[in-house]
Amino acid sequence: MHAPGQAPTARETTIRRWLPIGLRTAAFLLLPWIVVLSLSVRRFGARNLANSWVWLDVMEVAALLLLAALVRRRHRATSPLAAATAVLLAMDAYFDIWSAHRGPDYLLAQVLAYCAELPGAAVLAALSWYALPWAAAEPVAPPGRPPRNVGAAPSGRSGSSSRGPADEAGQALRISGP
Repeated sequence: MHAPGQAPTARETTIRRWLPIGLRTAAFLLLPWIVVLSLSVRRFGARNLANSWVWLDVMEVAALLLLAALVRRRHRATSPLAAATAVLLAMDAYFDIWSAHRGPDYLLAQVLAYCAELPGAAVLAALSWYALPWAAAEPVAPPGRPPRNVGAAPSGRSGSSSRGPADEAGQALRISGP
């Protein structure tokens, strides 16, 4: 991770180039699984718990694709979305193992959980931590306006003013009565 004024390191450049590709690949690999799952759900009827697995996987695909776009841009929403997607993957792993029947279904649920979903959740949790400085970047002032000093008292006044709230230019706001 580099400071705002410095050039990114070779490691960060590599991560920012390959991580979105990995996220998109994971999302596209989930699509055939969603099709197979949705076709197998039909035999149980429309109002069944199995339908929720299909929609959970659809949410994971949407989150992974959106996250790939956000990582590429170093967007400030990367950290919360990475954390939410990590929770989705961990929840999917837990409920897959919890709801699988003994035999090959249980073995498949364990393999997917331990080899794909939980490692993916760990990577996304690390990404969420790594992307925190992107959300805390210095605010950029609009063109033609000087940057605001957040938390500082307006010039010429102490921190406690009896004049009431002030607008951005430091002028007292007039509050009209009823």
